[in-house]
Amino acid sequence: MKSIEKEISLDRRAFIKKVLGGTIAGSLLLVIPAGAMELEHIPEQIPGMRKEIGPFITGKKFAFIVDITRCIGCGSCCVADKNEYQVPDGNYRTWVERYVIDDKDNVYVDSPNGGLDGYQKPRKDLPY
Repeated sequence: MKSIEKEISLDRRAFIKKVLGGTIAGSLLLVIPAGAMELEHIPEQIPGMRKEIGPFITGKKFAFIVDITRCIGCGSCCVADKNEYQVPDGNYRTWVERYVIDDKDNVYVDSPNGGLDGYQKPRKDLPY
């Protein structure tokens, strides 16, 4: 009986090691830039596109993580992103869309000001 318990215990350890190893490897993929995605490796189809022509084409890589299970529709995630990266008015790097499906399976999508204004007011124009 003890040999079975020992074998199960070893299997649990091996499983935990593999899960932790996969988690670490996955986390590294977020931090280490992928070589194929570097600007230098993309064929230049429009002359001059590889030059830094503004705040949106640079050597920087960005990541933005939001726990959507805690979203209350306030739009502060979009505001934070816009402020952090000095995105000019009228441009959206990050936006939030709201999808509403009525009883007849019609889909309504809206994104007020790219989500910057949030979703505080319920939509009155929907026929549901």
